[in-house]
Amino acid sequence: MPDNLQPESLTYQPQQTPKGKMNPLFLLIAEVAGLFAVFIVFLSILNFFNIISLRSIFPNQLGWLPHLNQTQTTKSTSSTQNQAATLQPTIGTSAGLTSILMGTCPLPIGCQNAAQISSVSTDSAQENFAGLGFTLASSQSAILAMREGKISVTNSTENNQNLTVVTITDPANIQQYIYKFNQTAYSPLVSSGNVTEGQTIGDLENTSTLTYLSKPYSFILYLQLVISKNYIKLMPSADGKTLNSPN
Repeated sequence: MPDNLQPESLTYQPQQTPKGKMNPLFLLIAEVAGLFAVFIVFLSILNFFNIISLRSIFPNQLGWLPHLNQTQTTKSTSSTQNQAATLQPTIGTSAGLTSILMGTCPLPIGCQNAAQISSVSTDSAQENFAGLGFTLASSQSAILAMREGKISVTNSTENNQNLTVVTITDPANIQQYIYKFNQTAYSPLVSSGNVTEGQTIGDLENTSTLTYLSKPYSFILYLQLVISKNYIKLMPSADGKTLNSPN
Protein backbone atom coordinates (compact mmCIF):
# COMPACT_ATOMS: atom_id res chain seq x y z
CA MET A 1 0.00 0.00 0.00
CA PRO A 2 1.43 3.39 -0.93
CA ASP A 3 2.59 5.45 2.00
CA ASN A 4 0.58 8.46 0.90
CA LEU A 5 -2.71 6.59 1.12
CA GLN A 6 -4.41 6.73 4.52
CA PRO A 7 -7.36 4.54 5.49
CA GLU A 8 -10.61 6.42 5.29
CA SER A 9 -11.72 7.67 8.69
CA LEU A 10 -14.95 5.92 9.64
CA THR A 11 -17.25 7.69 12.09
CA TYR A 12 -20.78 6.69 13.27
CA GLN A 13 -23.45 9.14 12.39
CA PRO A 14 -26.66 8.58 14.40
CA GLN A 15 -29.85 8.54 12.35
CA GLN A 16 -31.63 11.84 12.67
CA THR A 17 -35.41 12.01 13.06
CA PRO A 18 -36.85 14.20 10.35
CA LYS A 19 -38.15 17.48 11.58
CA GLY A 20 -41.93 17.46 12.20
CA LYS A 21 -42.06 13.73 13.00
CA MET A 22 -42.33 12.16 16.46
CA ASN A 23 -39.81 9.66 17.67
CA PRO A 24 -41.34 6.18 17.09
CA LEU A 25 -40.21 5.04 20.53
CA PHE A 26 -41.93 8.02 22.14
CA LEU A 27 -45.11 7.29 20.20
CA LEU A 28 -45.06 3.66 21.34
CA ILE A 29 -44.64 4.68 24.98
CA ALA A 30 -47.47 7.23 24.68
CA GLU A 31 -49.82 4.66 23.14
CA VAL A 32 -49.06 2.11 25.85
CA ALA A 33 -49.58 4.74 28.56
CA GLY A 34 -52.88 5.81 26.99
CA LEU A 35 -54.17 2.25 26.77
CA PHE A 36 -53.12 1.65 30.39
CA ALA A 37 -55.00 4.78 31.52
CA VAL A 38 -58.15 3.67 29.66
CA PHE A 39 -57.83 0.22 31.23
CA ILE A 40 -57.57 1.74 34.73
CA VAL A 41 -60.63 3.94 34.13
CA PHE A 42 -62.57 0.93 32.81
CA LEU A 43 -61.68 -1.11 35.91
CA SER A 44 -62.69 1.81 38.14
CA ILE A 45 -66.11 1.98 36.46
CA LEU A 46 -66.62 -1.77 36.87
CA ASN A 47 -65.66 -1.44 40.55
CA PHE A 48 -67.96 1.54 41.10
CA PHE A 49 -70.99 -0.36 39.80
CA ASN A 50 -69.92 -3.51 41.72
CA ILE A 51 -69.50 -5.51 38.51
CA ILE A 52 -65.93 -6.37 39.52
CA SER A 53 -65.40 -5.48 43.17
CA LEU A 54 -61.72 -4.57 43.37
CA ARG A 55 -62.36 -3.40 46.92
CA SER A 56 -63.24 -6.95 47.92
CA ILE A 57 -60.40 -8.59 45.98
CA PHE A 58 -57.73 -6.21 47.30
CA PRO A 59 -59.23 -4.75 50.48
CA ASN A 60 -55.93 -3.49 51.89
CA GLN A 61 -54.70 -1.84 48.72
CA LEU A 62 -57.94 -0.75 47.00
CA GLY A 63 -60.44 -0.55 49.85
CA TRP A 64 -60.55 3.22 49.41
CA LEU A 65 -62.07 3.07 45.91
CA PRO A 66 -65.56 4.62 45.65
CA HIS A 67 -68.47 2.35 44.84
CA LEU A 68 -72.23 2.44 44.45
CA ASN A 69 -74.20 1.35 47.51
CA GLN A 70 -76.37 -1.51 46.24
CA THR A 71 -78.63 -1.38 49.26
CA GLN A 72 -79.72 2.14 48.43
CA THR A 73 -80.15 1.59 44.70
CA THR A 74 -82.25 -1.55 45.08
CA LYS A 75 -84.31 -0.38 48.05
CA SER A 76 -87.13 1.09 46.00
CA THR A 77 -87.29 -1.81 43.52
CA SER A 78 -87.20 -4.55 46.16
CA SER A 79 -89.74 -2.72 48.30
CA THR A 80 -92.15 -2.48 45.38
CA GLN A 81 -91.72 -6.13 44.46
CA ASN A 82 -92.06 -7.37 48.04
CA GLN A 83 -95.21 -5.37 48.71
CA ALA A 84 -96.83 -6.45 45.45
CA ALA A 85 -96.04 -10.07 46.24
CA THR A 86 -97.13 -10.13 49.90
CA LEU A 87 -100.30 -8.04 49.83
CA GLN A 88 -103.43 -10.03 49.10
CA PRO A 89 -106.43 -8.59 47.21
CA THR A 90 -108.68 -8.50 50.27
CA ILE A 91 -110.14 -5.52 52.07
CA GLY A 92 -107.91 -4.23 54.81
CA THR A 93 -104.88 -6.33 53.97
CA SER A 94 -101.84 -4.43 55.20
CA ALA A 95 -99.09 -7.02 55.28
CA GLY A 96 -95.73 -5.36 54.83
CA LEU A 97 -97.19 -1.91 55.56
CA THR A 98 -98.37 -2.22 59.16
CA SER A 99 -95.45 -0.25 60.54
CA ILE A 100 -95.70 2.56 57.98
CA LEU A 101 -97.55 5.77 58.76
CA MET A 102 -99.97 6.22 55.89
CA GLY A 103 -100.18 10.00 56.05
CA THR A 104 -101.63 13.22 57.37
CA CYS A 105 -105.37 13.76 57.61
CA PRO A 106 -106.49 15.71 54.51
CA LEU A 107 -108.71 17.99 56.63
CA PRO A 108 -107.25 20.64 58.98
CA ILE A 109 -109.92 19.92 61.61
CA GLY A 110 -109.00 16.23 61.72
CA CYS A 111 -110.41 12.95 60.47
CA GLN A 112 -112.23 11.66 63.54
CA ASN A 113 -115.53 11.55 61.67
CA ALA A 114 -114.25 9.84 58.52
CA ALA A 115 -116.35 6.82 57.60
CA GLN A 116 -114.76 3.60 56.40
CA ILE A 117 -116.31 2.46 53.13
CA SER A 118 -115.72 -0.78 51.26
CA SER A 119 -117.19 -2.91 48.55
CA VAL A 120 -116.59 -6.38 47.22
CA SER A 121 -116.00 -6.48 43.50
CA THR A 122 -118.14 -8.84 41.45
CA ASP A 123 -115.40 -8.89 38.83
CA SER A 124 -112.58 -11.28 39.79
CA ALA A 125 -110.17 -9.16 37.74
CA GLN A 126 -110.79 -6.14 39.97
CA GLU A 127 -109.72 -5.65 43.55
CA ASN A 128 -112.11 -5.11 46.44
CA PHE A 129 -112.43 -1.42 47.29
CA ALA A 130 -111.51 0.11 50.66
CA GLY A 131 -111.40 3.80 51.45
CA LEU A 132 -112.74 6.64 53.58
CA GLY A 133 -115.74 8.90 53.07
CA PHE A 134 -115.73 12.48 54.45
CA THR A 135 -118.65 14.79 55.17
CA LEU A 136 -117.86 18.44 55.86
CA ALA A 137 -119.45 19.97 58.92
CA SER A 138 -118.64 23.52 57.78
CA SER A 139 -119.43 25.42 54.60
CA GLN A 140 -115.93 24.97 53.21
CA SER A 141 -112.52 23.49 54.02
CA ALA A 142 -108.98 23.45 52.79
CA ILE A 143 -107.79 20.09 51.46
CA LEU A 144 -104.31 18.95 52.47
CA ALA A 145 -101.82 16.62 50.83
CA MET A 146 -101.85 13.35 52.72
CA ARG A 147 -98.22 12.59 51.80
CA GLU A 148 -95.43 14.18 49.82
CA GLY A 149 -95.16 13.24 46.16
CA LYS A 150 -96.12 14.14 42.62
CA ILE A 151 -99.63 15.49 42.18
CA SER A 152 -101.95 15.33 39.19
CA VAL A 153 -105.52 16.57 38.77
CA THR A 154 -107.97 15.19 36.20
CA ASN A 155 -111.70 15.28 35.55
CA SER A 156 -113.73 12.13 34.97
CA THR A 157 -117.30 10.86 34.79
CA GLU A 158 -118.21 7.89 36.99
CA ASN A 159 -121.72 6.56 37.47
CA ASN A 160 -123.14 9.67 35.80
CA GLN A 161 -121.24 11.91 38.22
CA ASN A 162 -118.76 14.57 37.11
CA LEU A 163 -115.76 14.21 39.39
CA THR A 164 -112.40 15.82 39.99
CA VAL A 165 -109.74 13.22 40.77
CA VAL A 166 -106.58 14.27 42.63
CA THR A 167 -103.74 11.73 42.69
CA ILE A 168 -100.55 12.02 44.75
CA THR A 169 -97.89 9.41 43.95
CA ASP A 170 -95.17 8.93 46.54
CA PRO A 171 -91.50 9.58 45.53
CA ALA A 172 -90.76 5.84 45.41
CA ASN A 173 -93.68 5.28 43.00
CA ILE A 174 -95.13 2.59 45.28
CA GLN A 175 -98.35 4.13 46.62
CA GLN A 176 -100.99 6.50 45.28
CA TYR A 177 -103.26 8.62 47.44
CA ILE A 178 -106.44 9.30 45.45
CA TYR A 179 -109.07 11.91 46.30
CA LYS A 180 -112.41 12.17 44.50
CA PHE A 181 -114.62 15.28 44.66
CA ASN A 182 -117.75 16.54 42.99
CA GLN A 183 -116.39 18.62 40.12
CA THR A 184 -118.40 21.73 41.03
CA ALA A 185 -117.34 21.70 44.68
CA TYR A 186 -113.56 21.40 44.46
CA SER A 187 -111.15 24.18 43.41
CA PRO A 188 -107.57 22.94 42.94
CA LEU A 189 -104.72 25.21 44.07
CA VAL A 190 -101.99 22.81 42.89
CA SER A 191 -102.52 20.78 39.72
CA SER A 192 -99.05 19.46 38.92
CA GLY A 193 -95.51 19.14 40.24
CA ASN A 194 -94.44 18.03 43.70
CA VAL A 195 -96.21 18.71 46.98
CA THR A 196 -95.20 18.28 50.59
CA GLU A 197 -97.14 16.45 53.28
CA GLY A 198 -99.73 18.72 54.87
CA GLN A 199 -99.57 21.29 52.05
CA THR A 200 -102.88 22.90 51.03
CA ILE A 201 -103.68 21.59 47.55
CA GLY A 202 -107.23 22.86 47.09
CA ASP A 203 -110.45 24.24 48.55
CA LEU A 204 -113.70 22.33 48.93
CA GLU A 205 -117.10 24.02 49.10
CA ASN A 206 -119.83 22.19 50.97
CA THR A 207 -122.27 22.75 48.09
CA SER A 208 -122.29 19.50 46.14
CA THR A 209 -121.60 15.92 47.09
CA LEU A 210 -120.72 12.71 45.34
CA THR A 211 -122.56 9.47 45.89
CA TYR A 212 -120.83 6.21 46.62
CA LEU A 213 -122.74 3.04 47.52
CA SER A 214 -125.94 5.11 47.70
CA LYS A 215 -124.46 7.44 50.36
CA PRO A 216 -123.53 11.10 49.84
CA TYR A 217 -120.03 12.30 50.78
CA SER A 218 -118.19 15.58 50.43
CA PHE A 219 -115.30 13.52 49.07
CA ILE A 220 -113.76 10.09 49.29
CA LEU A 221 -110.12 9.13 49.73
CA TYR A 222 -108.32 5.85 49.24
CA LEU A 223 -104.79 4.44 49.11
CA GLN A 224 -103.77 2.09 46.32
CA LEU A 225 -100.52 0.33 45.41
CA VAL A 226 -99.19 1.33 42.01
CA ILE A 227 -98.21 -2.13 40.72
CA SER A 228 -100.69 -4.57 42.21
CA LYS A 229 -103.61 -2.08 42.42
CA ASN A 230 -104.44 -3.46 45.86
CA TYR A 231 -106.32 -1.12 48.19
CA ILE A 232 -104.91 -0.47 51.66
CA LYS A 233 -107.54 -0.05 54.34
CA LEU A 234 -107.31 3.27 56.18
CA MET A 235 -108.50 4.41 59.58
CA PRO A 236 -108.01 7.66 61.52
CA SER A 237 -105.65 7.79 64.46
CA ALA A 238 -107.09 8.40 67.92
CA ASP A 239 -106.51 12.15 67.68
CA GLY A 240 -107.66 12.28 64.05
CA LYS A 241 -104.45 13.95 62.85
CA THR A 242 -103.15 11.03 60.81
CA LEU A 243 -104.43 8.08 58.81
CA ASN A 244 -103.02 4.63 59.48
CA SER A 245 -103.46 1.12 58.23
CA PRO A 246 -104.97 -1.13 60.91
CA ASN A 247 -103.02 -4.19 62.05
